Amino acid sequence: RTLSRRLFVDATERIQRTTETEDASQALLPQLATLYELLIRPVESALGPPGSPVTVVADGEVASVPFAGLYDSHRKTYFVEAHPLRFAPTLHDAETAVRVHQSPGKNALVIGDPSFNQKAFPSLSRLPGADAEAKTIAREYGDHARILDGRAATRSAVVGDFSSMDVFHYAGHAIVDDAHPDRSFLVLAASMSNADATLSAADVRRLDLR
Repeated sequence: RTLSRRLFVDATERIQRTTETEDASQALLPQLATLYELLIRPVESALGPPGSPVTVVADGEVASVPFAGLYDSHRKTYFVEAHPLRFAPTLHDAETAVRVHQSPGKNALVIGDPSFNQKAFPSLSRLPGADAEAKTIAREYGDHARILDGRAATRSAVVGDFSSMDVFHYAGHAIVDDAHPDRSFLVLAASMSNADATLSAADVRRLDLR
């Protein structure tokens, strides 16, 4: 099946504009559903039954697609609710990631939809699809997963658990600063001691990532 680049680009650009300017919880669904029809529906039968992991290798314009949030309008579910997702830059890396994932005893820190200070970030909205993504990923690791979602996803909790984990998965808002990449950051839950909690790229570089 030939992919309509015009429809694809239009949908991705609408998603980007919407997330920057308004409450995205419902406004994004038509575009997320369009991308599901373009990218997922044609290959659905090859993805295996619900629960089967899917590895995404994407570059160029496709790399900007929020695959976890693609919306199946037939089943009324997000893509990540049907398939745990993994991402890799190349097919070789995808194969390596599967072998690492299947290694026993991997400890995973999973962050889902942090309850951030909406006064500090008025253009952002909560992401129920991200919370569903986090729970799906955490189930993959069973007793070896520590999930921090909502109010629990504070900066101190995230940083405190980093060094004891083998895998880190974040499902939430990421703000990119193209001019100063080190200032790009993940948005975390507000706390009494840190109302505008974030984790910058510079912060991540200083953490023990093993």
